[in-house]
Amino acid sequence: MDLDTPEGFEAAKAWTAQFIASINEGGVWGVPRSNSGYRIWNETKQYECFVGGEDCINRVLDALGYQQKE
Repeated sequence: MDLDTPEGFEAAKAWTAQFIASINEGGVWGVPRSNSGYRIWNETKQYECFVGGEDCINRVLDALGYQQKE
C-alpha cells in the first residue's frame, strides 16, 4: 500500500482498523519488518509504541483517531 496516494492511505486505514479490532484491550501488535511493538487500547483509542516504531503506522493510527499514550 502506498500511503502517499489517497487510495493507498484509505486501504491502509481499512486494513489497520480491521486488524487492531481483533487485538484484546491492551494487547500487543508485533511488527516483524521493523522489530516494533505497539500496545493498543481500542476502548479509549490509544496506542503506545514500546519498542522500535514506524512513522507510517503512527500516521495511520492517528488518522483512525487513536492518540499516542503518554
